[in-house]
Amino acid sequence: MSRRFPIRLRLSVALSVAIAALVVAPAAWPHPQATVRLMITGTDYFDDVYRKVVIEPFLREYPGIGIEIYAVRNSRSALSVLRAQRVSPQFDAVMLDLGFAASAKEEGLLAQMEPTRVPNAAELYRFGRDLGFWALPVTYDTLSLVYSKAAFPTPPRSWRALWSAQARGKVTILAASVGNVGMLALTVVASHLVGIRDPVLTPGPGLEYLAQLAPNVWSWNPRPDQYWMVAQGDAHLSVGWNARARHHMRSLGEKIGTVTPDEGTLVQTGTLALVAGAKRPIEAQVFINYALGQAAQRALAEAMYFAPTNRLAPVSEYVRRQIPLLSPEVESKLIQFNWATMTSVSRAFIYDYWVSHIMGPDSP
Repeated sequence: MSRRFPIRLRLSVALSVAIAALVVAPAAWPHPQATVRLMITGTDYFDDVYRKVVIEPFLREYPGIGIEIYAVRNSRSALSVLRAQRVSPQFDAVMLDLGFAASAKEEGLLAQMEPTRVPNAAELYRFGRDLGFWALPVTYDTLSLVYSKAAFPTPPRSWRALWSAQARGKVTILAASVGNVGMLALTVVASHLVGIRDPVLTPGPGLEYLAQLAPNVWSWNPRPDQYWMVAQGDAHLSVGWNARARHHMRSLGEKIGTVTPDEGTLVQTGTLALVAGAKRPIEAQVFINYALGQAAQRALAEAMYFAPTNRLAPVSEYVRRQIPLLSPEVESKLIQFNWATMTSVSRAFIYDYWVSHIMGPDSP
């Protein structure tokens, strides 16, 4: 992501200083020990790494605030928890993908943050800021084509490789878990390939094109995951999010590769939001502000290869090369899609179509 991506927030220096002055400094935190309950998405390695590189430094800087993490499988699960606790919320802050955050806002499950308590928002890119202070972007990631280096000595350059005769019976797609945002993302990509600009308004053509992918799919439920199956040679192609793929490549070595296809890719925005009825709203906003700051954003990029949402967060040259979104070439070819427009109804329709028409009742 270059410094121009896509339109910077422009606030005067005077305003920035004035806002910053309203935030209580760590050493002057006036309240007794308070614990913020945070629900995050990611139950394998993400929660452990996030605790190490973001939460532990926060606790050292703000010794008067504790953080209690509760990790769920994905944003769909997080939204279900928020709905179940509507009358008596048990969480103060939540991490949600942008589309699910939009649904949570519409259902009255989120509270609007106070701009004076989250001054680091002034340093964020505008991308993924669709919900304003109802949910602020904390991670950016892009969809990648994952391939076997043994099967593809030359990296495939098109998403259409998934549909090719060469890939017959050698594709694996993680779709067995309804609620997997990858299913939605691949629907957006397929729609783009057939010339549909808005798959929410016109979902049919993209979904029908995905149904043609079925004969090439060896498994819709890769175990333990699609990266391992490609590395082992059981599958030759898959799709995955860059950050997760890079994490797995550390242990799987040179067996798999990732590529951003020539048709472009899709950005997924993860957000942090304040839960409506939170018991510790002030402390929760202190944490959210920290998580959006330069230090936390740099640590997250260096540890997990998420593109920083803070435009002032520096990253090493090595990490920059591992994050496609930081490449001007990739940035120029992004598939434009507003996740905030994907409602619960449209998600349900797409999931149902995947189960009934794409995967089928006897899918592997």
